[in-house]
Amino acid sequence: MSWQLTKAQHAPGSENETPEQGQISEIRKREMTGMKRRIPIAIAGLLVVAAVAAAAGLSSASSAASSAEGLQLDGTWMVTVTRVNPPPALAPTFKSLLIYTRGGGMIETSNTGTTRRGAALGQWERIGNDLFATSMWLFRFDPATGASLGSQEIDRTMRLSADGESFTAVAVVHLFDADGNQVGDALHATEVGMRLAINRNPDQP
Repeated sequence: MSWQLTKAQHAPGSENETPEQGQISEIRKREMTGMKRRIPIAIAGLLVVAAVAAAAGLSSASSAASSAEGLQLDGTWMVTVTRVNPPPALAPTFKSLLIYTRGGGMIETSNTGTTRRGAALGQWERIGNDLFATSMWLFRFDPATGASLGSQEIDRTMRLSADGESFTAVAVVHLFDADGNQVGDALHATEVGMRLAINRNPDQP
């Protein structure tokens, strides 16, 4: 029984505790209460910081993607081509109609006539913010007989204007016979292209 009384005498908050022990007990209670109040505030602060960091990360990623995407090439273009070293009997300039798809494909035709060549199919890739590389291939024909003469490869480097509405380009052209052997020296050309826009018809069906 004596040990029970001793335990009760020293129990916190008991009637037998000293004034000093009471003060210490009150201080501890206040500290615990303060800590309980600060923990939710600290957690809320961490959540806010995490949300801001996540938003900043998404913004940076979006900006980086936008910067990497740069100027857009996809669309339809009317191009004036000037041959630097034209073959005999060919005009030094002609018109070319080009379409670029967003996925990297391209189709080209020209006003040089359908008896000499077919439409060109090719690919393009971005090599700088305003700089692009393209390669396209077409079949060549004898205009007198229609017989196949082989193929032609056109490799170009293009630079878009600051507004993305025009471009300049340089091209090198290689001719190949029906067996794939290169014919003659490479031909060179310069180009100026203008983007074609949709002109909406006010009439309705």
